[in-house]
Amino acid sequence: MPLKTPQQVLEIITSIAVREPVKTPVWLWDAAGHVLAQDVTTARDIPPFNRAAMDGYAVRSADVDNVPVTLDVIAVREAGDTSPVSIAPGQCVKIMTGAAVPDDADAVVMIEKTKSHNPAKKTTILEPVKPFTDIARQGEDAPAGSIVLHKGQLLTGPSLSVAAGVGQTMLEVYQHPLVSLLQTGGELVEPGDNATGNKIYNSNATLLTGLINDTRISRSRYLGILKDDRSALANAIHTGLTGDVLILTGGVSKGDFDYVPEVLQNCGVTIHIHGAAIKPGKPLLFGGTLDGRFVFGLPGNPVSVMICFYEFVLPFLRRLNGMSGSPAPAGTNAVLTAPIHKKSGRQFYCSAYLFYQSNRLFAQPISGHGSGDYVSTARANGVAIIPADITAIAAGQEVLVHPWQVPMQESEEPK
Repeated sequence: MPLKTPQQVLEIITSIAVREPVKTPVWLWDAAGHVLAQDVTTARDIPPFNRAAMDGYAVRSADVDNVPVTLDVIAVREAGDTSPVSIAPGQCVKIMTGAAVPDDADAVVMIEKTKSHNPAKKTTILEPVKPFTDIARQGEDAPAGSIVLHKGQLLTGPSLSVAAGVGQTMLEVYQHPLVSLLQTGGELVEPGDNATGNKIYNSNATLLTGLINDTRISRSRYLGILKDDRSALANAIHTGLTGDVLILTGGVSKGDFDYVPEVLQNCGVTIHIHGAAIKPGKPLLFGGTLDGRFVFGLPGNPVSVMICFYEFVLPFLRRLNGMSGSPAPAGTNAVLTAPIHKKSGRQFYCSAYLFYQSNRLFAQPISGHGSGDYVSTARANGVAIIPADITAIAAGQEVLVHPWQVPMQESEEPK
């Protein structure tokens, strides 16, 4: 099977993940991190009435064309007050932020532009105002019947505040896919066990669990470490395929004990991708079953796992979870702080620390020791991407980057 370009990989995996996700109702308070499976509309205008945007005085703007002018204060209105009040020429109402503006008033004068009297039955307006100054007008945010949240939208704190603001208590969302994690390799032991001799601790399971949980759009379950044994691997794969997605790390390359591709096919998995023209991550595998289960096989090295997750697995999970818009990683340009050199032939993903300085985005290549160096990779918050036919990019040149987290503003270049 020939190596797929990164673009081909994304096209294949996102075109396959087109089945309609399972819908489920969730309580408003539990909906964060889910994707909406419905449009949400508002039955009322937002705001539902003309609302004061400032503490001050509700006035007729025509009464304060010539200032200073002293008006009679006939009432005080706080937020939530429903008592009827109307004002005649020469009158005003002291009003608090959020309160309904009396029907006869068409502006609010902020309290800082007035002079109070003692007793507080009068106030002097010091500056004129135009109609609808400091009034949030009825329906200006969203008229009744309009869509305020869209199907396919990821629910966050701000969007949930919109749902609450239109009175929703239950939302129909897409059920989070269950992602099973399976680690292969006879050299691995779990953290807490005794890693002696040629044994090493299994860091990939924790890495992937954290990455999946960070997305908030899927659930993870860890199935443990398997030695390179066909029978045990087949049993574990069958268990993993009871979920929506199975991610295996290790055992997908061309070594004598890399049984994963063979065993997956024996378990009914059709392999759509095995090998990508990328570095690191060349052995990347992707397949699926007839009943709509999916499998990723990732190389065993942590750097490859991290890059393959952000570049390919996460876009797949976004599409599988019903998210609207392009699932592909969002790219931007950054200035390299150090040169990058590579061989021609495969697109190179260089782990990088991205940061802003003087409102410019910079990419500092992570100086590591290969794709097994998980210590250095932990400093990365994105990747710099070097096309397959480019062999070098000098410091100071711009390069395409994919941020994994929001870059921070740095007062000086990090060491």
